[in-house]
Amino acid sequence: MFGGILRLLLGTALALAALAVLLAMVADALPASLFLSMGAYATLFVGMFIALAGILRLTRQKP
Repeated sequence: MFGGILRLLLGTALALAALAVLLAMVADALPASLFLSMGAYATLFVGMFIALAGILRLTRQKP
């Protein structure tokens, strides 16, 4: 039971951290570099897929 919840929380945390970095680059708080933005987008997609795996694991559990 906790595997799905932990994956969901971990994926959500990664995605939110990546969105915060991207927002900081848009607001000129961070220097906008190609590698930083590519890393942030990659982290965003990885976080979304980890969260999706957590959701799928939660929905497939048998009572």
